[in-house]
Amino acid sequence: MSSDYDAFEFIESPSIHNGILEGYAMMFEDSYKVKVTLDIEKETSNIEDFRSLANVSYDRISRLNLERFKILKKEITNRITTSSYSQSEYIPTEKDFHSLQNELKIDQINFYTEDFVLLFYAKNNFPDSTIYIQLNDAFEIENIEVLKS
Repeated sequence: MSSDYDAFEFIESPSIHNGILEGYAMMFEDSYKVKVTLDIEKETSNIEDFRSLANVSYDRISRLNLERFKILKKEITNRITTSSYSQSEYIPTEKDFHSLQNELKIDQINFYTEDFVLLFYAKNNFPDSTIYIQLNDAFEIENIEVLKS
């Protein structure tokens, strides 16, 4: 990042609602647009309060390239599919894994100081649900939750 880089440059249409900066960002070499939120976990309406987290968020979204994203999707799919069938006698097939992996679409990224959360949907496998994936700065999965929307 150059010294004259504007921390907010990567966020399209930024606005603050209830102390959270919201907007849109391009991912994967500008081929995919996603909603982003930046939450510094304090009430503010001053965009400058978000500058430090905007820098961190830009770094994270820049490092989340398509190759890394595909690896993450595969790990997410494996964990969710395995967990979904863990209480039954059914053993998931490759088709079960591929079905979810192909359907999993990123909808939003919530950035926090210490970590960030990817929000996915998979309308056929998990209708009316949002899949929350909490990642640390090394893109390691910290938590997965599938919650009804």
